[in-house]
Amino acid sequence: MIKLLFQTKNIKGPSTIFNQNLLKGLNELKDISIDFYNTDYINYDVVLFMGYDSDIKKAKQSNPSIKVGIIDPRPSFNIDFTDVDFILANGIEMRDYFSKYSKNIFNYYIYPELEFVKVKKNNQKVVIGYHGNKIHLMASKERLMPAIELLAQKHKVELWLMYDVESLGQWKYSKLSENLLIKHIQWSEDGYHKYMSQADIGVVPSLMPIKNISLVKKISKSIFNVLNENFSDYFLRFKVTSNVGRGLVFAQLKVPVIMDMTPSALQFVSDSENGFVCYSSESWSSALFKLAESEDLRLAMAENLYKEFNLNYSSKEINIKLMNFLLHNIITNN
Repeated sequence: MIKLLFQTKNIKGPSTIFNQNLLKGLNELKDISIDFYNTDYINYDVVLFMGYDSDIKKAKQSNPSIKVGIIDPRPSFNIDFTDVDFILANGIEMRDYFSKYSKNIFNYYIYPELEFVKVKKNNQKVVIGYHGNKIHLMASKERLMPAIELLAQKHKVELWLMYDVESLGQWKYSKLSENLLIKHIQWSEDGYHKYMSQADIGVVPSLMPIKNISLVKKISKSIFNVLNENFSDYFLRFKVTSNVGRGLVFAQLKVPVIMDMTPSALQFVSDSENGFVCYSSESWSSALFKLAESEDLRLAMAENLYKEFNLNYSSKEINIKLMNFLLHNIITNN
């Protein structure tokens, strides 16, 4: 039996709440148990610290044999990984970055758990749903929005944007089409079921724009072009914290999804089978039109994505894999 402790002082942080809700499922397994927010480290085999306030030194002083894991670290946290035994990353982007600090990294996906409830949708319009940070909306202006505007030339489109409007202010965008209605929705926990479940299509923009990309490509070329670079080469900019969490929300709600071309998206979505992965505005447009104009395709892709979620991303499956990871890679690794 592995005795696990989850510890942080920031118990109201969004990442803390998501992780706590997912990790408590470990108590349903027979070979592991987890407690939350205790400080008696001597009574545990493993302690999990949130990246923003890890107390590694105190844990090791209290119990030299305890194994220390860091959840959801960020480059800005400046964590000393000397006495860290493993890391729980929220995607392969984070796993790759932090592999310089640890050989024991497990992908533990962060998302709110949602129950699918069938929703009757309005066939007279196409509702496109977005939830997440305002920054991704700002970054999507040059690639996603032209595709949505083009769709609105042929269909009545409503773009439902759920983010922290109250704290961050309303995203400013001057729409071009009269057939496009943009709704700004304050983020809330019940907003996923109340609003996002009603979407016909879910969109997950994640890439950051690169200014003067032609100049960047030109000055980054090798001498005499020995590596055969071309102006058609992709330059993708995404953060260490990029992950599939926003897509997992739509998967649980059975909303077909289009995602930006990030590593995590390509791991989750089998393009054209259970969703679409896009980069260019033209590719986004093609995917939007295909889904908007075929209810059968929307239903089929949503069902396939729901199956993929349950098979590889559900908390039950991930917690079983985490338990085995701890048993075979951490507890037995002396």
